[in-house]
Amino acid sequence: EKAANIFKATVGDTHPSLALTFNNMGFVFQKLGDLDGALSFYQQSRDIKVAVHGKDHHSVANTNVNMATILRGSGQYVEALELLYDALDIRKRVFGELHSSVGDSYQAIGNVFLIQSKFTEAQPFCEKAIIIKEATLGIDHPGVAVSYNNMGVLLCARNSFKGALRYYEKAVAIRKVRLGETHPLTVETMVSVGNVCLKQGTYCNALQWYTDALSNAVIAHGETHNITRSIHANIGEVHLRLGQLHDCYKEFASASSEYILATFFSTPEEKCSHSVDNELICQQCTEFTVKQLKQLTSGEDRELLCLLSEYLLLVTPQDVKRAYRCAYAALESSKLDQDVENEAQAHLVMSKVLCASEEYNLAIHHSIYALELNGEENGDLFSVIALTAQGNALIGKGDVGGAENMFKEVLELLDDIALIDANDDNSEDDAHPAAILVYKGLKRIYEMRRDEVLLADCDCRIALLEDRLLVA
Repeated sequence: EKAANIFKATVGDTHPSLALTFNNMGFVFQKLGDLDGALSFYQQSRDIKVAVHGKDHHSVANTNVNMATILRGSGQYVEALELLYDALDIRKRVFGELHSSVGDSYQAIGNVFLIQSKFTEAQPFCEKAIIIKEATLGIDHPGVAVSYNNMGVLLCARNSFKGALRYYEKAVAIRKVRLGETHPLTVETMVSVGNVCLKQGTYCNALQWYTDALSNAVIAHGETHNITRSIHANIGEVHLRLGQLHDCYKEFASASSEYILATFFSTPEEKCSHSVDNELICQQCTEFTVKQLKQLTSGEDRELLCLLSEYLLLVTPQDVKRAYRCAYAALESSKLDQDVENEAQAHLVMSKVLCASEEYNLAIHHSIYALELNGEENGDLFSVIALTAQGNALIGKGDVGGAENMFKEVLELLDDIALIDANDDNSEDDAHPAAILVYKGLKRIYEMRRDEVLLADCDCRIALLEDRLLVA
């Protein structure tokens, strides 16, 4: 501020040095979290640059990008895009199409669409950014790795897991060489690869990536950092899916905050109950006050509670109390924090818990809530799992025909998102654990009907899928 006052007094209100000072002040205020102050200084810098250089100068484009970053962070996407489109036009006129800053502009626009989950709109901008950056920076540049990583995010969100894996692996390869294996960005991308493998159901691959990421995260962040804890949770989830419950428990304990350890791991053994009745709900759930729920401070905490609930269902299937307690805390904390993604996940886990306690109507309601909150129009892997849970609840309440139709719908959905090929039993690449769960649900139905032909077909399909996953 002192420098700005000196410049105003000595060179006037429209000198380029004053514009630079305002820009630097905007950057400082942005780092301090004063976004309104930062935006004001950036605007003053931009006004001077337009007055001195004209509105088509490349320095105006740079300030546009700075302002757009703040607007994007505060959810003002239309205003951010307006500035970014303007910056793109300026850079194309000044530098031509084939320039790294033009690639940055394409990527910035794509990122705004990505944040809004507008993946169709984002894809052409992300693809253009990759083409330009590869041509101008080279295929092993860290800036290219950023674009590869963003394309991985986009393709994973669109359920194109093979494509996402290809881009994430390219980003990891660059970052390992140029940034080092223990750099936070390298660790982050290694976790992303593990996440895709987990979604694909290739659990051994996921475990390897997560394990490598964990060893690097400990060096980069330390044992108790949130990122390190979240990787422990990822490893625990893999063990959970593989049925390795002892290893799962150890990883979940390592992932837990002190509050979760004290509240959910140290719960005394209670008398077994196979029913979540009103008395149980009063005893186990209303004990969570708003203050207590606010101690579940992050989405990672809520994700962990959902996983812990599933673990408890497997390790003590005859006693759903503790599983219910974890799912309830995750659900109420998500609502309190308006965490829609984890609220959907908590509803899904609650559906499984209630199904295990034979509260089938409630289980169906929770699976429906999960699908509504997910907002993907029943077209992603989450929807597959939620609809499968709903099918199991329909079996429990005796609606066998409804369950059968539900499971067949799920198989078609798995085919639509390219996780299995419903029309090709010989396709070695198409196997996913979710399909096994669906066929196990159909098997229950055919056992009830004593349909030996369809039962044998289900057994064959389950064995085939399990063999393929074992090889994978």
